[in-house]
Amino acid sequence: MPTASPETTSTGEIKDAFFIQGFYPTSKATTIGAWWFKEKTGDDSKYDVKSINVSSKLSAKYTLVSDYGKNSIETKGHEPIYHHTRLTYGAAKYAAPGSWSVAAEYFKFEPGANNSGYTAAMIGSPKDIQAWAVMGSKALEKNVVASVFYVFDAKKVSTKADIKDYFRLQLDYMF
Repeated sequence: MPTASPETTSTGEIKDAFFIQGFYPTSKATTIGAWWFKEKTGDDSKYDVKSINVSSKLSAKYTLVSDYGKNSIETKGHEPIYHHTRLTYGAAKYAAPGSWSVAAEYFKFEPGANNSGYTAAMIGSPKDIQAWAVMGSKALEKNVVASVFYVFDAKKVSTKADIKDYFRLQLDYMF
């Protein structure tokens, strides 16, 4: 089973940073949000990322989540962006044994883009990758959820070179 490649995940240390996040429910079904992540100012700063996102319960079973961000610090002559969109059916809930969900997602992270909170399909924060993913989760018993992730049709954004498919099986226990 392949592991995450340093070429497609962020590994740099961030010592000093500022982060602020806000959400606003526009209806019972939809919430919009934004966040800003700024690494300390200096010649070695890599991140000044602003992001907007939306989460919408399309029906009792379907949820759509999307996030778009841009790093104001130039990488290779431009300000890199990222975006990902996920459609989920169902919901695996820790308090509801037997509950489950499946999801499909598309994501793209240009070199230099950063969304430190996004790790659903990769290990670490992705960079220089675009791909599709499918996921499934099931609450096995109270406080225990098993999840499977499969990333496919992955390519480096910068070179369009293929990246190996990625599979992860995960077991979470909620304390």
